[in-house]
Amino acid sequence: MLLYCTSVYNFTKYDPKHGAMLFYCTTLCNFNKYDPKQGARLFYCTTLCNFNKYDPKHGAMLLYCTSVCNFNKHYTKNGAMLLYCTSVCNFNKHYTKNGAMLLYCTSVCNFNKHYTKHGAMLLYCTSVCNFNNIYPKHGAMLFHCTTLCNFNKYDPKHGAMLLYCTSVCNFNNIYPKHGAMLFHCTTRCNFNKYGPKHGAMLFYCTTLCNFNRHYPNYGAILHYCTSVCDFNRYYPNYGAMLLYCTSVCNFNKHYLNMEQCCFTVHYPNLGALLLY
Repeated sequence: MLLYCTSVYNFTKYDPKHGAMLFYCTTLCNFNKYDPKQGARLFYCTTLCNFNKYDPKHGAMLLYCTSVCNFNKHYTKNGAMLLYCTSVCNFNKHYTKNGAMLLYCTSVCNFNKHYTKHGAMLLYCTSVCNFNNIYPKHGAMLFHCTTLCNFNKYDPKHGAMLLYCTSVCNFNNIYPKHGAMLFHCTTRCNFNKYGPKHGAMLFYCTTLCNFNRHYPNYGAILHYCTSVCDFNRYYPNYGAMLLYCTSVCNFNKHYLNMEQCCFTVHYPNLGALLLY
């Protein structure tokens, strides 16, 4: 089963002098051993993003990621499905003097009560990421995230499936003077027409993130995204499952002015813009 994604993001008011920052991402995933009878289900994803106008002097910044995930014990006696992922991302031309910036993440997710009598499916994830060479003087930057999702009304007989997620992340050493930077995200998705009889499955998601201590002097930065995705041919009997998503994000209070921009302070020598 192949999964192909195309996303276009437009960050309005990201850089008042150079206009909005656009980035375009394409993702291709291959789901091997999809049938639970075959044991674990493996999928391999490759993502390539192009950040236009990210660094006017050096051109666009390319982001290339490879991910491998393993669904162990897809439907066990205990009902829990474990998901273990390893991702490696390479930001080309992000550090022209020090070389590329590598991002290495490991994630473990536990799907509890997958189709229980209560109807709700809980998803609990823990992720640890390491940005190599992001702070040459202070060492690598670690961040740890915890995510809890609740799938309400998962059975398609009850209509739409609602997904509500809450994430809390802690960035260590990102602000040595002010302490760790915390951000809290809440996501709500509505899955319409989930059953195969209705054709494609549409879902609409809204995400709101609050970055605390991102602007110590001016308060938190808010991040608001809306996404619409379409799963075509969701069930394996019809062939591949295609996912097409369009997302628009708005960073409020991201740039008060160019002199007060956090990224100018963050990288005073290189002048790079870091997108979290």
